[in-house]
Amino acid sequence: MPIENKDTLYARWLSEEISEEELAVLKKSGELEQLEKIAGYANDLIMPDFDAELSYEALMQKTNKVHSQPETKVRNLDLRLWLSVAACLLLFFTIYFTIFNNTSTLIVADNKQTKTHLYKDFETILNDGSSIEYHEKNWQKERFVSLNGEAFFKVKKGSPFTIKTSNGIVKVLGTSFNVRSWDKQLHVECYEGKVEVQYENEKQILNAQETVLIEKNKLKKTNFKHERPLWQNGSSRFYNESVVTVFNELERQYNIKVEGTAANKFFSGSFPHNDLTAALNNICKPLALNFNISKDKKTIFVDQ
Repeated sequence: MPIENKDTLYARWLSEEISEEELAVLKKSGELEQLEKIAGYANDLIMPDFDAELSYEALMQKTNKVHSQPETKVRNLDLRLWLSVAACLLLFFTIYFTIFNNTSTLIVADNKQTKTHLYKDFETILNDGSSIEYHEKNWQKERFVSLNGEAFFKVKKGSPFTIKTSNGIVKVLGTSFNVRSWDKQLHVECYEGKVEVQYENEKQILNAQETVLIEKNKLKKTNFKHERPLWQNGSSRFYNESVVTVFNELERQYNIKVEGTAANKFFSGSFPHNDLTAALNNICKPLALNFNISKDKKTIFVDQ
């Protein structure tokens, strides 16, 4: 069967009205494979919202305008060309909307440093080695921040504000609070307003001067008296936490490397950020650990 009108045949294939005989002709000519590839590219793309009624009216206006002008000879373009152009346009719009509607911001505090960041309706101070990331899209409906490490937040009232960590989720409406999520530990302190902390299937509501931490896979709530996070006053505080977690924080604060830690030990207490020897004494003496500092003061060797 000769292909007398390719446009008609392509249209019948697209509308799934093609006969077996016509399909065999397309397959034999090799054009069926090209049509299937183009259609596959188009199906994988997402079109922006389309107003059919407005587009129809615009088309009719253009059609009436054309009919009112002298007849002009128009060359019929191959349907494959139209499909290729359409696929390219779809790809362009997909890339455009992906890039410009999904922008994200990443804020990182280097080791031995803190970083303050302001954005619209929240302020945060990141402890050393910590980072946050958030997307500006749909910010008015839901404020969503990912946190790795420790940070203090001041949040203005508005849409729900959610902080996601690897160890749990913190939700607020308008408050000031501190979140520390390192290793497998989550520690949240509420300074103003109310905070909801979610860990696995358990939830706790914190009021001002209340704190919660994970202990034996449960959220344990207690009270505190300080007016700001202790790390902002130059010290780190721990509550029966693995010494590995403690030494990881020591590494970030002093930009050093600790070798030979005793992973089976747990530490409750604090250490200063401005005196390495004093910090090591605070940690090691209660745990009966020995330590040595390398000559370049870049490596700490710890043993039992």
